[in-house]
Amino acid sequence: MTAAQAGPGVVGMDTQKVIASTAVELRDSIAVEEPLEIRLTADVAGRRGTREVAVTMRTPGDDRDLAAGFLFTEGIVSESGEIDEICVERSNVIAARVSCKPATSVIAIPSRRK
Repeated sequence: MTAAQAGPGVVGMDTQKVIASTAVELRDSIAVEEPLEIRLTADVAGRRGTREVAVTMRTPGDDRDLAAGFLFTEGIVSESGEIDEICVERSNVIAARVSCKPATSVIAIPSRRK
């Protein structure tokens, strides 16, 4: 990809480069960064519970993989088989349905957000 090309997660932007007091117009590639809300759904005491577990900034694309990696590194799941489904609920919101005991503990903790 050259500096003037755009692709997933990248936009082209007109910029100016100053060299020896002379401004030169050029097009450059800039990475896009957007928030991603990760929600977790699990069965708790026979009832399905859902809660937001994180909001992270990322370059859009591969959101399902990012969410799976987040759940693993945070210790919410210990293997991929504990993730039943990861789906995009809407723009910048992804939901993971899991079946494992640590996830039910995360769901049961009351949110501190008001």
